[in-house]
Amino acid sequence: MTRCRGGIIPVSWPKHMILKMMPGVLLGFWLSRRLEKVVQKDSARPAILRISALSALVVLWQGVTGGLNG
Repeated sequence: MTRCRGGIIPVSWPKHMILKMMPGVLLGFWLSRRLEKVVQKDSARPAILRISALSALVVLWQGVTGGLNG
């Protein structure tokens, strides 16, 4: 582990795990630019929070069941 300004960074993460996340990150940035003009901020917030919570539960479930091992 390495200390930085924001806290501790797990430098032992395999590069392939970071690469697996990149398509989702890039798609999220691309979609956010496209949807910014279409979706009103007040109505989008609850939907974004639900999607975030659901994705966090999926990641936690995969971590518990061993689905994140590569």
